[in-house]
Amino acid sequence: GFAFQFTDAASIYGMPPLISRLGIGYVGNIPVAVILLLACYLLAYYVLEKSRFGTYVYAVGGDREAAFKAGINVPRIVFLVYLLHGFFVGVSSLILCARMDGVVPALGVGMEFDVITAVILGGTSFSGGVGNVWGSLMGALIITLINTALTILNVSAFYYDIFKGSVILLAVILDTFRQRRLGIVT
Repeated sequence: GFAFQFTDAASIYGMPPLISRLGIGYVGNIPVAVILLLACYLLAYYVLEKSRFGTYVYAVGGDREAAFKAGINVPRIVFLVYLLHGFFVGVSSLILCARMDGVVPALGVGMEFDVITAVILGGTSFSGGVGNVWGSLMGALIITLINTALTILNVSAFYYDIFKGSVILLAVILDTFRQRRLGIVT
């Protein structure tokens, strides 16, 4: 809503050269956007897998009440997770705008479905506390391959969400069976 209000729902084109380079520039043969992607994944990996904060994130995601009883400041962890989320959304938005050489208020609308599908495919559980950065990266690559394949096969865009929704449904069913097998869900 803010983007529509700020721009009067108009697109703005012509990014500064420094920002444009983030979307279309190269370092050697490697696109700058890929370098930024890998940097973000390495940062997320370090934060989630190698820091106390990451342990707290998994604890809060698994069971907020148990995390609170263990002495974890749950509201602070949730706030910091949203803060990190905002940072990563900002970086990805900057790269997307740089690739488009402009700001389109509706750009990115609907991408949240791809993101949810990617992390679920990557092994993140809807019930929380389970998942990892590399699984999410693999899920994102799979979603990118699916989108590319559907485009190459000239499948109507209306079927994209049906297909991805089916993938999410299947992943949730498999996750539920896994949790029941482990005795997590009754």
